Amino acid sequence: MPEKIPVKLRDHLIPFFFQEMEGITASHDGQKVKMIRLLPSSSLANYLYALIDYEKKSNDFPNDNFLLYLSIERKNNFSFSGTVYVDQKGIKSELMLTLEKVRELNNLLEDIFRTALVCFIDGMRYARMTVRKGVEAFMEIYNLLEYGFEPETIRKMYYEQKKKTVLNRFQIRSSNKVVGFF
Repeated sequence: MPEKIPVKLRDHLIPFFFQEMEGITASHDGQKVKMIRLLPSSSLANYLYALIDYEKKSNDFPNDNFLLYLSIERKNNFSFSGTVYVDQKGIKSELMLTLEKVRELNNLLEDIFRTALVCFIDGMRYARMTVRKGVEAFMEIYNLLEYGFEPETIRKMYYEQKKKTVLNRFQIRSSNKVVGFF
């Protein structure tokens, strides 16, 4: 039986999902945290149910919810953490999956992030802005420069994705080319 590990999100995805998902936010002593509830009817929750092999009966709604707990802490540099919890009738515990399933979830979130990036910059180009301006605006909206991301990295990511159709990442498994992340 493969070993199960806690589900952690890749660091570079946290600022994006922190801003784009609704949840309860708190700040204290240089740390911002957000708890995001994924209702059982949501696409992302259903994907997680599939990963844990949860079988729904007809007309049966699960009693448990998934929670994303995202944290951004600023000390000398930024520190990110993103963990998925399962809330089973009020008892919260870290969601444990195999390394392969954690990768699958992170790949899906990466696909969402990159699709949003491409659509955003394409919208800027449609408004007669340059790719450079689009990258700068995307980075500003999600505070990516502040979190240590470089415009050149985002620009390369955009051009890599533009070699294909916007939703191609959802059709064909492609390399993330993100070093140091599982």
